[in-house]
Amino acid sequence: MMSYRKAGFGILAAIACVAFAPNAIAANLSPEVSAQITSCFSPADAAALPAAIDACTKLLAHPEFDAVHRSRIYLSRAAAYAGTGAGEKAVADFNKSIQLNPGEPHAYYNRGAYWMDHSNLVAAKADFKKAAQIDGTLTVAYLKIGAIDEQTGDFAGALEAFSQAIKNDPTDAKAFLGRSAANAKLGHGDAAIADIRSAVRLDPSLAGSVRINGKPVH
Repeated sequence: MMSYRKAGFGILAAIACVAFAPNAIAANLSPEVSAQITSCFSPADAAALPAAIDACTKLLAHPEFDAVHRSRIYLSRAAAYAGTGAGEKAVADFNKSIQLNPGEPHAYYNRGAYWMDHSNLVAAKADFKKAAQIDGTLTVAYLKIGAIDEQTGDFAGALEAFSQAIKNDPTDAKAFLGRSAANAKLGHGDAAIADIRSAVRLDPSLAGSVRINGKPVH
């Protein structure tokens, strides 16, 4: 499943687990339809997005796919539309994906990421919260919630979101960095320093870019 993101086109780890059809349906597909699935879900680069949109559209014309599979086709086409700048079509497909399969957290996550990239932080946060509500282990949703809360000055909310991300994945350096910033804004100096050190321990490449009292963290 592709990421919709305009920059850094590729696959989001958060949605890589949303496979298309490793089941009885896939076993009965023609080579033509199988090629359409590959084009729809795995475009090689941004130049392949128009072909991905065309392939997804053709797949939607096949009656054998159930609501869950159709939801994933719409989600992938939404990503392609967003990548080409067709925002209204992207939002329509995100909405259709959610309508067909409202229990799919990655549809909410990706729509939220679209809203966030377009500075609609209220809508973005609502979608990230819905994604996290459906799947409490979706660490990236909590990272986005924390980032929005920090941006809007809700540092207590950011602290809570980043703490949940760390609970889900104690090896995520970005979560510790985010929590460090929230702790610092809340006046929790010792906790902020501890989080920075944890982030650098997890990702030594950060050592040159983060500082405590003006000094690099080692």
